[in-house]
Amino acid sequence: DALLIRTNEGLKTRVFRKSTHTDLYLNFSSHHPRSVMRGILSGMIDRAIHLCSPEYLPAELRYIRRIFYKNNYPKQFIDQVFRRKFHGQNPHRLDTLQHPCLVVPYIVGLGEKIVALGRRLGFRVFFKSSPNLRSLLRTDKPKIPKDKKTGLVYTVECECSAIYIGETGNTLEHRFNQHKNSLTSYNNAKTLLNQDGPPSDRRGRRILNPRATMERAVQASAVVEHASQCNRPLHPKVLCYENNLHLRRIKEAMYIKHNRTYNRDQGADISDIWSNIIIRSKCCSIR
Repeated sequence: DALLIRTNEGLKTRVFRKSTHTDLYLNFSSHHPRSVMRGILSGMIDRAIHLCSPEYLPAELRYIRRIFYKNNYPKQFIDQVFRRKFHGQNPHRLDTLQHPCLVVPYIVGLGEKIVALGRRLGFRVFFKSSPNLRSLLRTDKPKIPKDKKTGLVYTVECECSAIYIGETGNTLEHRFNQHKNSLTSYNNAKTLLNQDGPPSDRRGRRILNPRATMERAVQASAVVEHASQCNRPLHPKVLCYENNLHLRRIKEAMYIKHNRTYNRDQGADISDIWSNIIIRSKCCSIR
C-alpha cells in the first residue's frame, strides 16, 4: 500500500505498513529455492522504487536490507540482488525462446546443482512445490467424480483386440459420444444408400449424398473407420489424466508409440531418448 503525504511542494508517496506488521518474510533457512527468496527481495525493491518519492527511497531501501537481515538473509545474498536490480541484468539469464526448460520438485542442495548444470548445458530449470501436510491430509475439499474429470488420454478397445488411443480436454463420456455420433451418421447414411431411389426428406427435397456423409464420418474418426469394418462392441477407458494440453499430447504419443493401434498418425513428435525408459518400465503398455 502507498502512504500519501501532503507537503508544500505537493503530494509525496512512500510505502505504508500497518502498526501490526511483523516484518516476517520467508526465512532464508526454509526449504525453498533460492530463486524464490531472490524474487521476494527483488519484488520488495521494485515496490519501493515504484511507490516511494525520491526523498523517501533511500530510507525504504535501508529498511528492506534491515528486515531481510532479520530474516537471516546473508549480506552477500542481499548485496547481489541489489546490484542486479540497480546495475544490470542477471548474467545467467537464458533466452526463453531458444533453450528448453525442465520442471522438477525442489530438494535442498540437489536443486542448486541442477540449476548450475542447466547453465552449462543450456537449459532452464524451474522448481515446483512438493506435496505438504495440508495437501496430503486435507479431506474437506470436494472431489470430482472420475467420470466427470476433464483432460485425459483414453483408449477405445474393440472386442476384436483392436485399440485406438486419443486425447481430449473434455470428459471421456463426451469424447466417446462424439465417436458414436459419427458412427451413427455413417450407419444412417449406409442405410439410405442401400434403399431404392434417391434420398430425400419428407418435403421431397434432396438431402446430402450418403456416400459423402459416410466419407466425412470416416475422415472424422479412425474409430468409425474401424467400426465400419467390424461390428463388435467398443469399450472406452481412461489411461491417464492430464490438464496441460502439451503434456497430454506427449503422453498420447508415448502410448501410441508403444502399443499396436489403428491410429492414423503417431501423435506429437517425441524424442527416442525416452523409448528405452518406457520399454524397461512398461509404463505405457496397455496389455
